[in-house]
Amino acid sequence: MSNKLYKNLDNFSKKYATSVDLALEWMTNKVKVSLLPGANRDCIVSTLDLTTKEAFIYNKMIVVDEVVDPYTQITKEDAEERALFIEGGWAYIEIDSSRITKMINALGKEQVAKEVKNMEFFFAVETLAKEKDISVDFIFEQFKESIVKAAKRLDAEARKQAEAKRRAELRKAQLEREALGIEEPEEEEKEEAEEEKPQEVENIFCDINTEMRTIRIFRRMSIVEEVTNPKCEITEAQALHYGGGLVGGNIEIEIEPKNLGRLFALSVKNIIRQAISEEEKKKGKRDVLEKDREVVNAVVQYINDETGDARIEIGKSFFTLAKGDQIPGEVLEVGQQIKVYVSVVTNEDSQQSYANISRKEAGLVRRLFELEVPEISDGTVEIVSTSREAGSRTKISVKSTVENVDPVGACIGPRGQRVNSVIETLCGEKIDIVRFSDAPEEYIAAALAPAKVTSVTVDSEAVSSGKKTCYVVVPADQLSLAIGNKGQNVRLAAKLTGWKIDIKAEDAEA
Repeated sequence: MSNKLYKNLDNFSKKYATSVDLALEWMTNKVKVSLLPGANRDCIVSTLDLTTKEAFIYNKMIVVDEVVDPYTQITKEDAEERALFIEGGWAYIEIDSSRITKMINALGKEQVAKEVKNMEFFFAVETLAKEKDISVDFIFEQFKESIVKAAKRLDAEARKQAEAKRRAELRKAQLEREALGIEEPEEEEKEEAEEEKPQEVENIFCDINTEMRTIRIFRRMSIVEEVTNPKCEITEAQALHYGGGLVGGNIEIEIEPKNLGRLFALSVKNIIRQAISEEEKKKGKRDVLEKDREVVNAVVQYINDETGDARIEIGKSFFTLAKGDQIPGEVLEVGQQIKVYVSVVTNEDSQQSYANISRKEAGLVRRLFELEVPEISDGTVEIVSTSREAGSRTKISVKSTVENVDPVGACIGPRGQRVNSVIETLCGEKIDIVRFSDAPEEYIAAALAPAKVTSVTVDSEAVSSGKKTCYVVVPADQLSLAIGNKGQNVRLAAKLTGWKIDIKAEDAEA
């Protein structure tokens, strides 16, 4: 069973081709406008239940022992005597629906229709802002700016046409004078003709009140004794049609959007669309800049056949993954989903930051393990160091912060699932997981895996002088494995541990 206010809302929504909830919001705002000075508009609230078909507009008042502000406070005794609904220290006074009906009837149908359209405009902006994940205030500012820009474009076009017409008239007059043998006008007369051209004046404005859901477009005119530029000036007699004013003052003349024409509306629409598109791109880039030293998902959109650079999409923004930042040997395809490492770089001269996108950084491996290994995420296992030659081999050292937890086993995972997942993401790159040790000899020996090490000797004199140098002895048949192809294994081990490693075979030592 619907209550009276809901029935009024239903009829109103049908009459003005809007929704019941927007109709209620509009009526609630009309109640706020009708409040006496000093009353709190924030205390006017409304509720709507589409299931039971009930709607209410309340004046919410604080329940107190002694009233200090009669606009916002009420005693409990008074509230109970008036049988008000009380909840959470608030008393709710229902606004009589007949009062609302009188307010609506006092307005003209055209005015109501305009205000309802304003409500729909605000709702549309809020929906768009949520959809695009950008600020509502930004859209409103762009709308206001677009109104001015579009008006200036139209005025510029009008001036252009007026100037063309004026020149055509001057040319016609000149030809007539030549035909009659009349001399050209003096230079002063030409200057006066130039002064007659109307000057460009920015006098169209837009005012948006987000609280009351109102929007005004108006032209501000100067009241003068004699009009020289009809685009921005008006006589005192003409001003009487718009409320009147004195010479020397200004008057604001309301402009109906529909009177501005289709081209104006199209221009505003295009300006806003472009501004929102640019803001989306900027926001997307800002979001990526917040991912410093993080791994993000990306989709390959385009590959330059000449340079090999890939254009990738991260969120709603596009970035370039340079050929030099791709894993050597990998072949990217359009539509492929990849993981990339973001590092933020700040230009020292301009102090502007930009995102460097890479798949070669050692940080990519670290972050991938953090994603795959829960023990790393919760702090049970810690990554100490990484060294990488992308596309070929990576070494990563780990340690446990909890007793009886195997850090290497945790990173490998059941049946090697965790490490294999990282390897797959890195296009088959080999990964050595090394157990960290506080003892340099043990740590260095482990870092040289898969080679077997006979002994590690730390050069104490070099260490005391600040140079971390050690000597490693390996079986003769393990020397090439310890050094690796083109010295890769020992090079990665040295970078991982921070020690300079000098390797010799057992026979050479003898």
